[in-house]
Amino acid sequence: MEELDDYKDIWAIHRRTVESHKPFRDFRYTFSGADGQTHHVSISGKPVFDESGGFTGYRGVGRDLTDAVELERAATQAHMRLIEAIDSLSLGFALFDQEDKLVLFNVRYRELCDTADEPIISMRIKFEDLLRKAISAGVLSDEMGAAEEQFENRMRLHQNLPSLHEQKIADGRWLEIHEFPAHDGGVVTVMEDITERKRYEDSLQDRERELSRSSRSRQTGYGSQTPTTSSPTSPSVLPKTMPNPRSPHRSAERAGISLERTPRPIRCGQPIVRTWTTIAPSGITFIRRRMPTTTRPGGPSAVTRYSTRPVPSLGIAVSLRIFP
Repeated sequence: MEELDDYKDIWAIHRRTVESHKPFRDFRYTFSGADGQTHHVSISGKPVFDESGGFTGYRGVGRDLTDAVELERAATQAHMRLIEAIDSLSLGFALFDQEDKLVLFNVRYRELCDTADEPIISMRIKFEDLLRKAISAGVLSDEMGAAEEQFENRMRLHQNLPSLHEQKIADGRWLEIHEFPAHDGGVVTVMEDITERKRYEDSLQDRERELSRSSRSRQTGYGSQTPTTSSPTSPSVLPKTMPNPRSPHRSAERAGISLERTPRPIRCGQPIVRTWTTIAPSGITFIRRRMPTTTRPGGPSAVTRYSTRPVPSLGIAVSLRIFP
């Protein structure tokens, strides 16, 4: 309704101009043609007077602006769709032109950056001025460095594209800022709030440190344990290293054990019995006896099982699996 009233007002002004015989320029109006389509026209005119000074009419030119108006309308609709699209993003979006002036941004970009009491974002503001206003207003966190240091670091990232960095805001939020060059020489900036991700990473690091401390405490506790008794059956009186199953004699010597072996009978196909008497440094006597097995003539020695036991009064029984 307001557009119709404005249209009527424009025509009323133009009518008064014509009635007063004054010149007019680029007066635009629309009309419906015989084909039913709407046409847009622009006219300009100068009054013409006869020799006696009487008004005879207007002389001027007119232009058909229909195509230009339709193109302009389509461009406006496309721009509005673009604004609606970027406003629906959960990311902050901003576009700086070749002169590094802000020419486009969405609502999320304003929400992420405009946290000061005074608005700092405005159209056509240069990035350098926007950054200085943000630092002066205390938008950026002091943990990221002094004011001049933050300014130099941020400008360096903005001028060396593409760039990706994290920025902490004074209210405790973290932003991930990605900047890359536009085709026309401008700069595209995309921001994302990564506060929750940073908190999750911090909690994982705390958990890792806690597990590391717990692991070190357990290792220290095990290393400091010492036996409080020295009974014959306690682990402190047993050999520190068990004999190597593949080399029982060498392992026994390293462990300080006296190992005596009966001569090995060589009889193919007959049971083979072998007995060792083992004396540990603690004085405990162990008797090791191989369980009867048979071997195949010409074949490899079979894996056998040995039973190890001390003097029965000590009540210790150990089973070893070794190679003959």
